[in-house]
Amino acid sequence: LLLGALSACSAGFDESGRRVLTVTPAVYDVGTVTIGEADALSLSLSADGGDISVAALELNHLSGDGFELADAPLPIVASGSSAQLDLMFTPGVAGPHEAELTIWLTEGEDGATVVLRGEGAEPVIDAYPTLLDFGPVAAGGSVSAEMSLMNAGRAPVTIDDLSLGDGAFVLRSDLPQTIEPGRGLDLVLRFDSDGEEHVTDGSIRGAGGGARVAFEVRANACASADGTVYDTDGDGFSACDADCDDTSAGSNPAA
Repeated sequence: LLLGALSACSAGFDESGRRVLTVTPAVYDVGTVTIGEADALSLSLSADGGDISVAALELNHLSGDGFELADAPLPIVASGSSAQLDLMFTPGVAGPHEAELTIWLTEGEDGATVVLRGEGAEPVIDAYPTLLDFGPVAAGGSVSAEMSLMNAGRAPVTIDDLSLGDGAFVLRSDLPQTIEPGRGLDLVLRFDSDGEEHVTDGSIRGAGGGARVAFEVRANACASADGTVYDTDGDGFSACDADCDDTSAGSNPAA
């Protein structure tokens, strides 16, 4: 007998008078899952003509190795009811994955074989900007800024965490969060100023560690100042050049 998922069902035996195991669906296609992500799948087992005990489960990978059985006792299916058999698909490589799951019953009774299919996809996360400059911030002040992430891959990807090498910069958004293909996520970062220059690297980790994006954050960084950030009034002078009022173009050292 064949046990699967997505094509009708598979039955143990029919008119012989023996107990009947039915599994649905018959071929289970998980679809596309990002490498490092985990997707749960469940098969439904039903019994007629008497209770059925599963004696053993045998998983044979034909391509890839992304499928695994859940750590759970072997199911006992009561007559006239159903039980659930859980598995996980966690692709470690890109491309197609296929496996056969054989369900062994007690001696003298037919079992079933399930076909499992799925595809692994590379995680692709784009970040903008990769240099986040908070500009000049007076001691005691706090400024927030956004970094935008885009899932440019073919499957959902979970952003697990964001790390920063300087405690003056703080992530204000909650993680983990999942981004669907073609969709974005805005993360809010905050800088708490002590009046000193701060420059550090940061990294975003996603897909269980399978995806990483590096970026840089800085503030009060006059040595590497971005003119448009540090000269807000556009008068050619910034707070780094002793512009006492960087909100007014008429107030600068040359005025």
